[in-house]
Amino acid sequence: MSKFDANQPIQLSFGEALEQTFNTWKKIALLTGGILILLGIVGATIYGGLFVLIFGTTNIAQELVNLQSLDNQTPLMLLTLIFTVIVAALFTPITAGLIQIAHNADSGEDYSFNTAFEHFKSVHLKDLILSAVIINLASQGLSIVGQLLSTQTDSISTFIAGTLSTLLSLLTFISIPFIIFGKLDAIEAIKASISVCGRKFFTVLFLIIVVGIIAILGVIGLCIGIFFTMSLINALQYNIYKLAVGIENVDELSQIGEDSY
Repeated sequence: MSKFDANQPIQLSFGEALEQTFNTWKKIALLTGGILILLGIVGATIYGGLFVLIFGTTNIAQELVNLQSLDNQTPLMLLTLIFTVIVAALFTPITAGLIQIAHNADSGEDYSFNTAFEHFKSVHLKDLILSAVIINLASQGLSIVGQLLSTQTDSISTFIAGTLSTLLSLLTFISIPFIIFGKLDAIEAIKASISVCGRKFFTVLFLIIVVGIIAILGVIGLCIGIFFTMSLINALQYNIYKLAVGIENVDELSQIGEDSY
């Protein structure tokens, strides 16, 4: 694996990053929107099937109410933690694929529907999954601690835990690009992302807020529009990494199929 020099200078302009994010997104919006719609349908089908398998075909709404009304919320929290980690581990290679699409579109390389799934076969798969597990265990763990403490003290604990969870997500925002472009392992990618995003904290924060708000506005387009605007986030991840760290002109997928793990 490569090494990241935490002392290297970081150049990241809000205006330039925002402009390049939109330029990249315009090239990939239709393709990534179609991919996300397909994934949404598949995900909803799997989730619904699992729910029916566990609880049967009784009133689903009532089952949800029953779960929320349990005196002891710990089992539900643990189930949510496990489910979230599993989903993150499964979908992180796809997120890497969407970021790869952004890179290929930006650099003039070929990309297609299959590009979104190519990292399931790449040498980075292990580290992508491991990074997702680590980040989501930490993030969801903080949320669970906040919920447990709030039942004993007050809502301030929940707010603090939620803030720490959100902060962690922000600081690890470009961990995936560090894996697929920087060729770092999971731990080093997380540390490198924290280093870069920490030094450019407010720039990254404002970029995420602005792009996030615009992405959410996709709901206005008959709700389905959000599938086409959500890839703005992936374009932002790519462009923050490209501008702050830089990408060597190499084919990141050239090693697909190699047995390196």
